[in-house]
Amino acid sequence: MSEQPDPFFQRWASRQRPPLTRYRRPAARVEHAASHDALATIDAELETLCARRRAVLDRLGAVRAELWPDDQRCHRRRRARVDEVPMPPAPPGAEAVGGVDLRATCLGILRRQGPCGLRELHGLLHRHGYRIDGPRAVQALADAMAYEVRQGRAHRLARGVYGAVAAAPEPIGVHPLPWEDPDEDRPHLDPVVLDDPERWSSGAWPDPPEPPDPSDRPGSQIRPPDRYDPSTLDEDIRRARARAAALADDLADDLADDLADDLAAERRRANDDPASPEAANPDTADDARWDRFVDESVPTVRIWAERRRIQARRAAERARRRAEEGGGAHLWGEDPEPGDP
Repeated sequence: MSEQPDPFFQRWASRQRPPLTRYRRPAARVEHAASHDALATIDAELETLCARRRAVLDRLGAVRAELWPDDQRCHRRRRARVDEVPMPPAPPGAEAVGGVDLRATCLGILRRQGPCGLRELHGLLHRHGYRIDGPRAVQALADAMAYEVRQGRAHRLARGVYGAVAAAPEPIGVHPLPWEDPDEDRPHLDPVVLDDPERWSSGAWPDPPEPPDPSDRPGSQIRPPDRYDPSTLDEDIRRARARAAALADDLADDLADDLADDLAAERRRANDDPASPEAANPDTADDARWDRFVDESVPTVRIWAERRRIQARRAAERARRRAEEGGGAHLWGEDPEPGDP
Protein backbone atom coordinates (compact mmCIF):
# COMPACT_ATOMS: atom_id res chain seq x y z
CA MET A 1 0.00 0.00 0.00
CA SER A 2 1.47 3.29 -1.11
CA GLU A 3 1.83 6.03 1.46
CA GLN A 4 -0.18 9.19 1.00
CA PRO A 5 1.96 12.37 0.85
CA ASP A 6 1.67 14.65 3.78
CA PRO A 7 0.09 17.99 2.77
CA PHE A 8 2.02 19.82 5.47
CA PHE A 9 5.29 18.39 4.17
CA GLN A 10 4.43 19.42 0.61
CA ARG A 11 3.75 22.99 1.68
CA TRP A 12 6.99 23.04 3.65
CA ALA A 13 8.96 21.69 0.65
CA SER A 14 7.51 24.33 -1.67
CA ARG A 15 8.61 27.03 0.71
CA GLN A 16 12.12 25.59 0.84
CA ARG A 17 12.43 25.52 -3.02
CA PRO A 18 14.66 28.32 -4.20
CA PRO A 19 12.91 30.92 -6.36
CA LEU A 20 13.68 31.43 -10.06
CA THR A 21 16.47 33.67 -10.74
CA ARG A 22 16.46 36.25 -13.46
CA TYR A 23 18.77 34.07 -15.50
CA ARG A 24 16.40 30.99 -15.49
CA ARG A 25 13.07 32.85 -15.88
CA PRO A 26 13.39 33.56 -19.68
CA ALA A 27 14.10 29.88 -20.40
CA ALA A 28 11.05 28.86 -18.37
CA ARG A 29 8.85 31.28 -20.28
CA VAL A 30 10.08 29.91 -23.63
CA GLU A 31 9.33 26.34 -22.49
CA HIS A 32 5.86 27.43 -21.32
CA ALA A 33 5.06 29.00 -24.71
CA ALA A 34 6.34 25.92 -26.56
CA SER A 35 4.10 23.67 -24.49
CA HIS A 36 1.09 25.84 -25.36
CA ASP A 37 1.95 25.61 -29.06
CA ALA A 38 2.31 21.82 -28.90
CA LEU A 39 -1.05 21.51 -27.14
CA ALA A 40 -2.74 23.68 -29.78
CA THR A 41 -1.27 21.53 -32.56
CA ILE A 42 -2.54 18.35 -30.90
CA ASP A 43 -6.00 19.88 -30.45
CA ALA A 44 -6.13 20.81 -34.17
CA GLU A 45 -5.16 17.27 -35.15
CA LEU A 46 -7.85 15.90 -32.85
CA GLU A 47 -10.48 18.11 -34.49
CA THR A 48 -9.41 16.89 -37.94
CA LEU A 49 -9.51 13.26 -36.84
CA CYS A 50 -12.90 13.78 -35.22
CA ALA A 51 -14.31 15.26 -38.45
CA ARG A 52 -12.90 12.36 -40.46
CA ARG A 53 -14.32 9.89 -37.95
CA ARG A 54 -17.74 11.54 -38.12
CA ALA A 55 -17.70 11.32 -41.94
CA VAL A 56 -16.81 7.63 -41.81
CA LEU A 57 -19.65 6.99 -39.33
CA ASP A 58 -22.14 8.84 -41.54
CA ARG A 59 -21.08 6.79 -44.56
CA LEU A 60 -21.34 3.62 -42.50
CA GLY A 61 -24.91 4.50 -41.53
CA ALA A 62 -25.85 5.21 -45.15
CA VAL A 63 -24.38 1.90 -46.36
CA ARG A 64 -26.12 0.03 -43.55
CA ALA A 65 -29.45 1.61 -44.55
CA GLU A 66 -28.87 0.42 -48.11
CA LEU A 67 -27.99 -3.11 -47.04
CA TRP A 68 -30.75 -3.46 -44.45
CA PRO A 69 -33.49 -0.92 -45.16
CA ASP A 70 -35.71 0.05 -42.27
CA ASP A 71 -39.21 -1.36 -42.72
CA GLN A 72 -41.55 1.40 -41.62
CA ARG A 73 -44.46 -1.05 -41.46
CA CYS A 74 -42.90 -2.85 -38.48
CA HIS A 75 -42.45 -1.44 -35.00
CA ARG A 76 -38.90 -0.84 -33.84
CA ARG A 77 -37.43 -3.03 -31.13
CA ARG A 78 -35.86 -1.64 -27.99
CA ARG A 79 -32.20 -0.66 -28.20
CA ALA A 80 -29.71 -3.07 -26.71
CA ARG A 81 -28.08 -2.30 -23.38
CA VAL A 82 -24.45 -1.36 -23.22
CA ASP A 83 -23.43 -4.87 -22.16
CA GLU A 84 -25.64 -6.65 -24.73
CA VAL A 85 -24.54 -7.93 -28.11
CA PRO A 86 -26.28 -6.13 -31.01
CA MET A 87 -28.99 -8.20 -32.68
CA PRO A 88 -28.07 -9.36 -36.18
CA PRO A 89 -30.49 -8.12 -38.85
CA ALA A 90 -32.63 -10.52 -40.86
CA PRO A 91 -30.76 -11.63 -43.99
CA PRO A 92 -32.14 -10.70 -47.42
CA GLY A 93 -34.73 -13.21 -48.56
CA ALA A 94 -35.41 -14.52 -45.05
CA GLU A 95 -38.55 -16.66 -44.78
CA ALA A 96 -41.35 -15.12 -42.74
CA VAL A 97 -42.70 -17.48 -40.06
CA GLY A 98 -45.59 -17.05 -37.72
CA GLY A 99 -48.07 -19.05 -35.72
CA VAL A 100 -47.33 -22.74 -35.36
CA ASP A 101 -44.26 -22.51 -37.62
CA LEU A 102 -42.76 -19.80 -35.41
CA ARG A 103 -43.41 -21.78 -32.24
CA ALA A 104 -41.98 -24.99 -33.68
CA THR A 105 -38.85 -23.19 -34.89
CA CYS A 106 -38.32 -21.52 -31.50
CA LEU A 107 -38.68 -24.84 -29.67
CA GLY A 108 -36.15 -26.41 -32.02
CA ILE A 109 -33.66 -23.61 -31.35
CA LEU A 110 -34.18 -23.85 -27.59
CA ARG A 111 -33.59 -27.60 -27.65
CA ARG A 112 -30.39 -27.07 -29.62
CA GLN A 113 -28.96 -24.01 -27.90
CA GLY A 114 -30.44 -24.36 -24.44
CA PRO A 115 -32.30 -21.68 -22.49
CA CYS A 116 -31.95 -18.16 -23.87
CA GLY A 117 -33.66 -14.81 -23.68
CA LEU A 118 -36.11 -13.39 -26.12
CA ARG A 119 -33.54 -11.06 -27.65
CA GLU A 120 -31.04 -13.87 -28.15
CA LEU A 121 -33.80 -16.13 -29.50
CA HIS A 122 -34.81 -13.42 -31.96
CA GLY A 123 -31.22 -13.09 -33.15
CA LEU A 124 -30.90 -16.86 -33.57
CA LEU A 125 -34.02 -16.83 -35.73
CA HIS A 126 -32.28 -14.33 -38.00
CA ARG A 127 -29.12 -16.43 -38.00
CA HIS A 128 -31.09 -19.46 -39.20
CA GLY A 129 -32.62 -17.52 -42.10
CA TYR A 130 -36.05 -16.66 -40.66
CA ARG A 131 -37.87 -13.51 -39.72
CA ILE A 132 -41.03 -13.04 -37.69
CA ASP A 133 -44.05 -12.21 -39.79
CA GLY A 134 -46.18 -9.27 -38.72
CA PRO A 135 -45.76 -5.60 -37.76
CA ARG A 136 -45.03 -6.38 -34.07
CA ALA A 137 -42.29 -8.99 -34.27
CA VAL A 138 -41.09 -8.67 -30.65
CA GLN A 139 -44.60 -8.95 -29.25
CA ALA A 140 -45.39 -11.90 -31.55
CA LEU A 141 -42.30 -13.76 -30.29
CA ALA A 142 -43.19 -13.10 -26.64
CA ASP A 143 -46.79 -14.24 -27.20
CA ALA A 144 -45.57 -17.40 -28.95
CA MET A 145 -43.31 -18.35 -26.04
CA ALA A 146 -46.04 -17.53 -23.51
CA TYR A 147 -48.39 -19.85 -25.39
CA GLU A 148 -45.79 -22.63 -25.35
CA VAL A 149 -45.37 -22.18 -21.59
CA ARG A 150 -49.14 -22.51 -21.09
CA GLN A 151 -49.17 -25.64 -23.23
CA GLY A 152 -46.35 -27.20 -21.19
CA ARG A 153 -43.81 -27.42 -24.02
CA ALA A 154 -41.54 -24.70 -22.56
CA HIS A 155 -40.82 -23.26 -19.15
CA ARG A 156 -40.08 -19.69 -18.05
CA LEU A 157 -36.81 -19.52 -16.14
CA ALA A 158 -36.75 -15.77 -15.56
CA ARG A 159 -38.21 -12.61 -16.99
CA GLY A 160 -37.76 -12.93 -20.75
CA VAL A 161 -35.75 -16.18 -20.49
CA TYR A 162 -37.25 -19.46 -21.71
CA GLY A 163 -36.19 -23.06 -22.06
CA ALA A 164 -37.70 -25.99 -23.93
CA VAL A 165 -39.14 -29.05 -22.28
CA ALA A 166 -37.88 -32.40 -23.53
CA ALA A 167 -39.77 -33.70 -26.53
CA ALA A 168 -42.71 -35.96 -25.76
CA PRO A 169 -42.47 -39.66 -26.70
CA GLU A 170 -43.81 -40.66 -30.06
CA PRO A 171 -47.47 -41.76 -30.07
CA ILE A 172 -48.29 -45.41 -30.50
CA GLY A 173 -48.57 -46.48 -34.12
CA VAL A 174 -46.26 -43.79 -35.53
CA HIS A 175 -42.83 -45.02 -36.62
CA PRO A 176 -40.54 -42.18 -37.71
CA LEU A 177 -37.40 -42.78 -39.67
CA PRO A 178 -34.58 -43.90 -37.33
CA TRP A 179 -31.82 -41.34 -36.88
CA GLU A 180 -28.25 -42.44 -37.35
CA ASP A 181 -27.39 -41.53 -33.78
CA PRO A 182 -30.46 -40.68 -31.67
CA ASP A 183 -28.31 -39.64 -28.70
CA GLU A 184 -26.20 -37.11 -30.59
CA ASP A 185 -28.36 -36.05 -33.52
CA ARG A 186 -29.77 -32.56 -33.11
CA PRO A 187 -33.54 -32.01 -33.24
CA HIS A 188 -35.06 -30.45 -36.32
CA LEU A 189 -36.01 -26.79 -36.13
CA ASP A 190 -37.02 -25.98 -39.72
CA PRO A 191 -40.76 -26.29 -40.41
CA VAL A 192 -40.05 -27.77 -43.85
CA VAL A 193 -37.97 -30.59 -42.34
CA LEU A 194 -40.18 -30.96 -39.29
CA ASP A 195 -43.31 -31.55 -41.37
CA ASP A 196 -41.63 -33.82 -43.91
CA PRO A 197 -43.93 -36.83 -44.54
CA GLU A 198 -40.91 -39.09 -44.91
CA ARG A 199 -40.11 -38.69 -41.22
CA TRP A 200 -43.46 -40.22 -40.31
CA SER A 201 -43.38 -43.13 -42.75
CA SER A 202 -42.01 -46.60 -42.09
CA GLY A 203 -38.51 -45.84 -43.38
CA ALA A 204 -39.30 -44.88 -46.98
CA TRP A 205 -41.75 -42.88 -48.99
CA PRO A 206 -45.13 -44.59 -49.21
CA ASP A 207 -45.97 -45.92 -52.64
CA PRO A 208 -48.65 -43.80 -54.30
CA PRO A 209 -51.84 -45.68 -55.15
CA GLU A 210 -51.92 -46.96 -58.69
CA PRO A 211 -54.62 -45.49 -60.92
CA PRO A 212 -57.50 -47.87 -61.58
CA ASP A 213 -57.34 -49.91 -64.74
CA PRO A 214 -59.91 -48.65 -67.25
CA SER A 215 -60.60 -52.24 -68.32
CA ASP A 216 -61.85 -53.10 -64.81
CA ARG A 217 -64.87 -50.82 -65.07
CA PRO A 218 -68.09 -52.42 -66.28
CA GLY A 219 -68.69 -51.73 -69.93
CA SER A 220 -65.21 -50.29 -70.45
CA GLN A 221 -64.50 -52.74 -73.28
CA ILE A 222 -67.36 -51.28 -75.31
CA ARG A 223 -66.09 -48.27 -77.17
CA PRO A 224 -68.79 -45.67 -77.74
CA PRO A 225 -69.46 -45.50 -81.46
CA ASP A 226 -68.56 -42.39 -83.37
CA ARG A 227 -71.75 -40.82 -84.63
CA TYR A 228 -69.95 -39.48 -87.71
CA ASP A 229 -68.03 -42.64 -88.65
CA PRO A 230 -70.27 -45.01 -90.68
CA SER A 231 -67.96 -47.98 -89.99
CA THR A 232 -68.76 -47.87 -86.25
CA LEU A 233 -72.56 -47.89 -86.69
CA ASP A 234 -74.80 -50.89 -86.60
CA GLU A 235 -76.26 -52.27 -89.78
CA ASP A 236 -79.77 -51.24 -88.77
CA ILE A 237 -78.68 -47.65 -88.21
CA ARG A 238 -76.90 -47.52 -91.56
CA ARG A 239 -80.01 -48.83 -93.30
CA ALA A 240 -82.13 -46.26 -91.47
CA ARG A 241 -79.81 -43.48 -92.61
CA ALA A 242 -79.84 -44.66 -96.21
CA ARG A 243 -83.62 -45.00 -96.19
CA ALA A 244 -84.03 -41.51 -94.70
CA ALA A 245 -81.70 -40.01 -97.33
CA ALA A 246 -83.55 -41.77 -100.14
CA LEU A 247 -86.88 -40.59 -98.74
CA ALA A 248 -85.62 -37.02 -98.63
CA ASP A 249 -84.42 -37.26 -102.23
CA ASP A 250 -87.78 -38.73 -103.32
CA LEU A 251 -89.61 -35.94 -101.53
CA ALA A 252 -87.50 -33.32 -103.31
CA ASP A 253 -88.23 -35.00 -106.65
CA ASP A 254 -91.95 -35.08 -105.89
CA LEU A 255 -91.95 -31.40 -105.01
CA ALA A 256 -90.08 -30.55 -108.20
CA ASP A 257 -92.60 -32.58 -110.27
CA ASP A 258 -95.52 -30.83 -108.58
CA LEU A 259 -94.01 -27.44 -109.30
CA ALA A 260 -93.40 -28.40 -112.92
CA ASP A 261 -97.05 -29.51 -113.26
CA ASP A 262 -98.19 -26.20 -111.77
CA LEU A 263 -95.98 -24.36 -114.23
CA ALA A 264 -97.45 -26.31 -117.17
CA ALA A 265 -101.00 -25.62 -116.00
CA GLU A 266 -100.19 -21.92 -115.64
CA ARG A 267 -98.69 -21.91 -119.11
CA ARG A 268 -101.85 -23.46 -120.56
CA ARG A 269 -104.03 -20.89 -118.85
CA ALA A 270 -101.87 -18.09 -120.20
CA ASN A 271 -102.06 -19.47 -123.74
CA ASP A 272 -105.84 -19.74 -123.53
CA ASP A 273 -106.09 -16.04 -122.51
CA PRO A 274 -105.37 -13.88 -125.61
CA ALA A 275 -105.03 -10.69 -123.49
CA SER A 276 -102.05 -11.98 -121.51
CA PRO A 277 -98.55 -10.85 -122.55
CA GLU A 278 -97.35 -14.44 -122.55
CA ALA A 279 -99.74 -15.31 -125.39
CA ALA A 280 -98.27 -12.62 -127.68
CA ASN A 281 -94.69 -13.94 -127.24
CA PRO A 282 -94.68 -17.60 -126.12
CA ASP A 283 -90.82 -17.93 -126.09
CA THR A 284 -90.30 -14.88 -123.86
CA ALA A 285 -93.15 -16.01 -121.62
CA ASP A 286 -91.58 -19.45 -121.19
CA ASP A 287 -88.22 -17.89 -120.27
CA ALA A 288 -89.80 -15.53 -117.76
CA ARG A 289 -91.86 -18.28 -116.16
CA TRP A 290 -88.82 -20.53 -115.94
CA ASP A 291 -86.75 -17.78 -114.29
CA ARG A 292 -89.55 -17.14 -111.82
CA PHE A 293 -89.77 -20.86 -111.15
CA VAL A 294 -86.04 -21.03 -110.45
CA ASP A 295 -86.05 -17.97 -108.20
CA GLU A 296 -89.12 -18.95 -106.19
CA SER A 297 -89.24 -22.73 -106.20
CA VAL A 298 -85.67 -23.98 -105.93
CA PRO A 299 -84.97 -22.44 -102.47
CA THR A 300 -88.23 -23.93 -101.22
CA VAL A 301 -87.25 -27.36 -102.49
CA ARG A 302 -83.86 -27.09 -100.84
CA ILE A 303 -85.42 -26.05 -97.54
CA TRP A 304 -87.81 -28.98 -97.56
CA ALA A 305 -85.07 -31.39 -98.52
CA GLU A 306 -82.82 -30.09 -95.75
CA ARG A 307 -85.65 -30.45 -93.23
CA ARG A 308 -86.21 -34.05 -94.22
CA ARG A 309 -82.50 -34.75 -93.94
CA ILE A 310 -82.50 -33.28 -90.43
CA GLN A 311 -85.46 -35.45 -89.47
CA ALA A 312 -83.73 -38.49 -90.90
CA ARG A 313 -80.50 -37.74 -89.02
CA ARG A 314 -82.38 -37.29 -85.72
CA ALA A 315 -84.25 -40.51 -86.27
CA ALA A 316 -80.95 -42.28 -86.86
CA GLU A 317 -79.51 -40.76 -83.67
CA ARG A 318 -82.51 -41.94 -81.65
CA ALA A 319 -82.18 -45.39 -83.13
CA ARG A 320 -78.47 -45.46 -82.25
CA ARG A 321 -79.13 -44.39 -78.66
CA ARG A 322 -81.81 -47.01 -78.22
CA ALA A 323 -79.49 -49.62 -79.67
CA GLU A 324 -76.78 -48.63 -77.16
CA GLU A 325 -79.27 -48.75 -74.27
CA GLY A 326 -80.26 -52.29 -75.26
CA GLY A 327 -83.77 -51.50 -76.32
CA GLY A 328 -83.20 -52.35 -79.95
CA ALA A 329 -83.01 -50.09 -82.95
CA HIS A 330 -86.34 -48.49 -83.67
CA LEU A 331 -86.07 -47.65 -87.33
CA TRP A 332 -88.14 -45.47 -89.49
CA GLY A 333 -91.73 -44.79 -88.57
CA GLU A 334 -91.48 -43.48 -84.98
CA ASP A 335 -93.07 -40.26 -83.90
CA PRO A 336 -90.84 -37.19 -84.23
CA GLU A 337 -89.51 -35.67 -81.04
CA PRO A 338 -90.65 -32.21 -79.98
CA GLY A 339 -88.66 -29.57 -81.81
CA ASP A 340 -88.27 -31.51 -85.06
CA PRO A 341 -88.99 -29.33 -88.14
